[in-house]
Amino acid sequence: MILKNVSLSIVQISDLALMLSPDEEINILESFTNDQIKRSSHLQSVMDNSLVSVTYNNDTISHTTLIQLLTSLTVSEHQQLDTLIHGISESSYFESQKVDDQTKYIRTYVDNTKSKLIREEEIVRDQSGNVGQIIIRQYDGDGNLVESEIQTLNRSAEGTVESISSSAG
Repeated sequence: MILKNVSLSIVQISDLALMLSPDEEINILESFTNDQIKRSSHLQSVMDNSLVSVTYNNDTISHTTLIQLLTSLTVSEHQQLDTLIHGISESSYFESQKVDDQTKYIRTYVDNTKSKLIREEEIVRDQSGNVGQIIIRQYDGDGNLVESEIQTLNRSAEGTVESISSSAG
């Protein structure tokens, strides 16, 4: 499910700690739990005021439909959604790779043979070592890149993370 800012200004959904720039979109199922989405009164408000849209199966849906879907999706329907979270089982194997004593890559494989890569997360740091971006790459069963996402950490002048924005990679 894709949440998109369709207004001409920044939209803030305070109870989800989310700010979206014009035309920015995120997959809300990757970013929030169903309960967080269902409890968000600010999301309902910005949807009701046509500041954001939610798309499901290429259709724009209402807040009421969103809530109905979140409360009635079957496991198989949920797994068919275009999200980076699926395809990682309990038997998967992950490893991390450090560069200059800081984690640079986290790779998840089907199993400990490391023959099939499922996901790779690349951590991009600034000169002071703070995380600036996380690039997530999802691979299919044949090892082909099928989806990527760039999460950008937006920092204050003091260096604390104020928000995280997400875009397709």
